Amino acid sequence: MPSYRDTLRYLYGIERRGIRPGLKRIEALVSALGKPHREYPSVLVAGTNGKGSTSAMITSVLNEAGFKVGLFTSPHLVRFNERIRIGNSEITDREVASVAEKVRATMEKTKACRDATFFEVTTAMAFEYFKEKNVDLAVLEVGMGGRLDATNVVTPLVSVITNIGYDHERFLGKDVGGIAVEKAGVIKEGSPVVCGVEGARTAGLIQGITRKRGSEFYLLGRDFGFVPSGRMFDYWADKNSFKGLGLNLRGPHQLKNASCAIKALELLWQRGFNVREKALRRGFKKVVWLGRFEVLTKTKTPAVVLDCAHNVPGAEALAHALGEFRFKRLFIVLGVMVDKDIAGIARSLLPLAHTVILTQPRVKRAAPVDMLGDEAGGYARSTLARKTVSGALRLALKEAAEEDAVCVTGSVFTVGEARRYLERVFHKL
Repeated sequence: MPSYRDTLRYLYGIERRGIRPGLKRIEALVSALGKPHREYPSVLVAGTNGKGSTSAMITSVLNEAGFKVGLFTSPHLVRFNERIRIGNSEITDREVASVAEKVRATMEKTKACRDATFFEVTTAMAFEYFKEKNVDLAVLEVGMGGRLDATNVVTPLVSVITNIGYDHERFLGKDVGGIAVEKAGVIKEGSPVVCGVEGARTAGLIQGITRKRGSEFYLLGRDFGFVPSGRMFDYWADKNSFKGLGLNLRGPHQLKNASCAIKALELLWQRGFNVREKALRRGFKKVVWLGRFEVLTKTKTPAVVLDCAHNVPGAEALAHALGEFRFKRLFIVLGVMVDKDIAGIARSLLPLAHTVILTQPRVKRAAPVDMLGDEAGGYARSTLARKTVSGALRLALKEAAEEDAVCVTGSVFTVGEARRYLERVFHKL
């Protein structure tokens, strides 16, 4: 069996095949594997933002309720293993190598999936691993869109669409209605849909698709919702309500995600997954989702906020959350991918900062520092630049005082590199 390191070299090697939406390759691959995704029920979580947090909340509560739950998310922050978990435990290095080798051998024998993409291969790995571990249920975060995403070969017990916004326009289109149709591709006949989408036109479009497929539709703010209550929140719906819920994830936007998660859990309860209120409360208090308004502190250093906001809706949510966070001065470390709306992200975030430090993570898609300066510099009071994320973070920590805050954002890759650096500096996170 190949080593873990060789396995990662193989997996990252097939990333050069790029993103090629479509279901033919993944359907051929899972069929050749014996259709492992049909061995357990699933929840499918789509949306422009918040789908990872929502998936983590659902998993945490079910875990507290005593169920063995598989969680598949993407991308990872620091280690590949983060993508495939059971409860709170990541897949081990040895298991990564073993399941990847099984998928690879299957691909080599099956012409129709021999050129499967990186995401298709990792999705198949998750399906196979969850089957081997005999999970009670899998929570699957959609990678991109929905209709043609590799996760969409499942027929879920419940589908969740957290929200709709502009992202991946090259693949999903530049019209919100078109993007909504792509996201609504996860809706299956007879599977209820939980929808956190704002905007009557877009929500109505998704509801129409749901009705055509004979499925139930539940809309945030109409059929269920939340009321902030200090540092807690109350959840309401037709049949159930919960007061004084705490949540371990920060930011007011997470209350929307939490409400969608609770509604999905209610629907799972109706389908045999009994979740008591005690498990709900414990699960919400214990849930962890790294790099999403994650606050790291160490004595005599400024607070460091890590947030993977990589599009305008994410940047707006981060700006709102920072507005409720206490600091004297804010230093933003910003690194963005070249294919993102750099100006839109900058317009939402940079006016909040005392100083912005522009940087470039070590990936080919990263926007060069000079491009960031051209597109984002006009929204900042003061800008500096460093060619590496670690260099930018070192500068921010040097310039910021104990009562200040440093926010690292703009991309999962930027935050991932920052977290690896901070693991060395802070020793333990």
